Amino acid sequence: MTLTLASISSLVRIWHGRLWNGIEYLNETDSWLNPERLALSGDLYKLGRQLNAHITSLLLALRVTKDLALLDEVDRLMELARTELKDYNADGFRNWRYLNDNGGSLYNDDYHEMDEILTHSLVAAVAAALEENAAFSEAYAEHAAFWTDYLENDFEAKWRGRNDVPSGFPFVEKDLTHPYVQFIRYHFYMHELTGDASYEREAERMAQLVTHQVRQVYTPGGPAYVWNHRFLPDSDGDTLSCQPFVYLQITFQAFEDMAMEGFSIFDDTFMQRVATAMTSLVIKDGYRSFASDVCGGVFQAGFFPSSGDNGVIYHFMNFPFAEVGKWDATGKLERTVERAYNEVDLEDDHFPRGRANLSATMLFLLADDPDAQHPN
Repeated sequence: MTLTLASISSLVRIWHGRLWNGIEYLNETDSWLNPERLALSGDLYKLGRQLNAHITSLLLALRVTKDLALLDEVDRLMELARTELKDYNADGFRNWRYLNDNGGSLYNDDYHEMDEILTHSLVAAVAAALEENAAFSEAYAEHAAFWTDYLENDFEAKWRGRNDVPSGFPFVEKDLTHPYVQFIRYHFYMHELTGDASYEREAERMAQLVTHQVRQVYTPGGPAYVWNHRFLPDSDGDTLSCQPFVYLQITFQAFEDMAMEGFSIFDDTFMQRVATAMTSLVIKDGYRSFASDVCGGVFQAGFFPSSGDNGVIYHFMNFPFAEVGKWDATGKLERTVERAYNEVDLEDDHFPRGRANLSATMLFLLADDPDAQHPN
């Protein structure tokens, strides 16, 4: 069910206003989460992670509000990122670079498979949104065409050359769950952009392999899915650990994106089990503390607990862990978002500290609320 700005309740209007206040705040703050700063960084690590999370949340809000001003904001940020797109390593292809300090030999170049995958999955999603709305703006059409050409003739072409895969799939891989499922997103949207059915077939092949990776466990809240941090479809017994908490929002957003498109295995049943993992295993104390991994920090279904840190309030406030609440029949995640906003983010109605994450999440969650389908 989709909202439109002409026919929404006063509650949705409040959250829509809060989203725009949060967007303005983020663009003005000196925080490292300032999306303009992220876009201009030219850093694959920041583009594929923090900017990916922010823009994907705006695209989810766009889906349910049809507010093209959100797409304008997405387009503006991506045009800033475009200014940093150059052939830095003289290999004939435009690229961004991996500029995270822990990059080692991969630092200052574009050979980091994981962050290349995360970043370009975002680019494909943005290009598809621009193309879908091209009738409203010549700029949308022009920018969609630019990004599609870049994805085919720079990103994909360089990796096909490096890996000697002139045709067919996969042309680049990373055996961790969060880049794997994000790359399903890439192939799905490349089919939308190009009409090339081979992309859709690859997206479907990859999606089907997800069914071999998730394992069902039973919780007080019902059946839930847990999964390994490493994605090994041909070796079910070879595990790394349960996927650590900090990576869950990257995995969740890929699942959500494909579920909203009605693609492949990502139906309501699948997503309900993902949401139950969050509500029954991951959340420990509302929005304040979380388990270290998707398994609840304990041995589950043959997966050992992660050695990573537990999640804290900062993660919930700033990253889209709660968007799976759309498939949470208990309403726990929606109530948690509202409580977190009211208790922590609501500094005032003009510049709440809540950035944009919680407001975008709430708009997405309210889209299926019957009371949000008509104005008050």
